[in-house]
Amino acid sequence: MTLITLIRCLLVFVIFIFIQACGSSNQTDNHTQKSGDNESVLKNESMCNLEGFLLHNNSEPVELFNKINGQIMKKLYPDEEGTGLIAKIIGHNNGWIQIHLDDQEGWIQSDKIGTATRNYDDPELNLYSEPSKASEKSAVLFGEQIVTIVGCSGAWALVKGKDKQGNIISGWLETGMQCPSPYTTCP
Repeated sequence: MTLITLIRCLLVFVIFIFIQACGSSNQTDNHTQKSGDNESVLKNESMCNLEGFLLHNNSEPVELFNKINGQIMKKLYPDEEGTGLIAKIIGHNNGWIQIHLDDQEGWIQSDKIGTATRNYDDPELNLYSEPSKASEKSAVLFGEQIVTIVGCSGAWALVKGKDKQGNIISGWLETGMQCPSPYTTCP
């Protein structure tokens, strides 16, 4: 191998590392919008900082896993009022949500956690194509409702809910319009 070939290989390696580092630090690169159907799709895992409450189907427990598709660590049951427990959401990856609850971290399936909307004064609530108010409005939720959190980025939640016609829609819900309390409205 000549010195020039060695330098070229080293340069290609350095450029590859640089591209990887820049790509992972840009959060908006982790999200895309499918054209025509308002379904946001997450490409990569993301760190999050928001809360939600567990959604129990027919009072069945939500299973907390040690890792994605791992072992069940604990079964989380509704509280005495039949309401889901409030959990801190710290990450997501490929249909799974990472939570912190009662000094324990684990993973739950993304259809097992949600938040209420805070559109108390207006029946319509905009969802966005990216986790930023500067992005395009991708869909409109209608009425106060409980939405399922299917992903997150920082304090933004990627949610599924219903539009005015009752169709399932998805998009990014801003922080100020999330109410992670199953007991009451948020101030």
